[in-house]
Amino acid sequence: MAQSIDLSSSPTLVPFHLEGDLTALNLGHTPSDSLTLSQIPFIVGVAGGRASGKRSMCTALYEQIRHQPYMQSHHVLILCQDDFYRNLTDHEREFALQGRLNMDHPDAFDFDYLEQVLSAIRQGELVELPEWNPVTFTRKPGRQLEHKPDVVLLTGVLILYKRRIRNLLSLQVFVDIDSDTRLSRQVMALMAKSAGSQALAPMVRHYLSMAKPSFEEFIFPTKRWADLIVPRGRDNDVAIGMIIQHMRELFKE
Repeated sequence: MAQSIDLSSSPTLVPFHLEGDLTALNLGHTPSDSLTLSQIPFIVGVAGGRASGKRSMCTALYEQIRHQPYMQSHHVLILCQDDFYRNLTDHEREFALQGRLNMDHPDAFDFDYLEQVLSAIRQGELVELPEWNPVTFTRKPGRQLEHKPDVVLLTGVLILYKRRIRNLLSLQVFVDIDSDTRLSRQVMALMAKSAGSQALAPMVRHYLSMAKPSFEEFIFPTKRWADLIVPRGRDNDVAIGMIIQHMRELFKE
């Protein structure tokens, strides 16, 4: 039974309802597809901590894929799990705007919606993709798919968290970057903004009280499910080359 957490207590707490299915060992269902491998999009799930380089690795993969001769007639789609944050209540949104809501906690994401969209894509449906506004902390309908994708690059901190999502992936990747490097990247990104110096202290507090504990409790354990663990992320040419080679075998005529 869900238990509510007092929002007036310490901001280090997670103001979400804790459900039973919260561990990386959760049991899901195995989809029974009647489609052949050639009909199902090749879906790569790229997980890892914040600022580990997941998105940049997907971008590197995208750039290499689109230049492969065998992929000229195929479509590639990049999806971000952040666009599948669940709709917040007004009270939760107020906490989020104050930086007191843990957006790396599993309860922050709408896994049901993500599963629905991935399943529809696998079935060849042209679905409408959501779009998350990180400034207002609201989710709205985004673009409509115009083409059935042959390759989907899905990135997010908790992509490998739920078994029912993992069952929809063709390849599971974990970008393994140490916490100090990830924190320094976030600090440098913040300092590059005009108000960086004023926001630095709250960002570090948020990292220590929410982001780091969530990484250690929820994100890092999903590494066990990865087919491929990638140190250095985008800079790991060997790992990216392995993925490209694997896709070459799948898509060769």
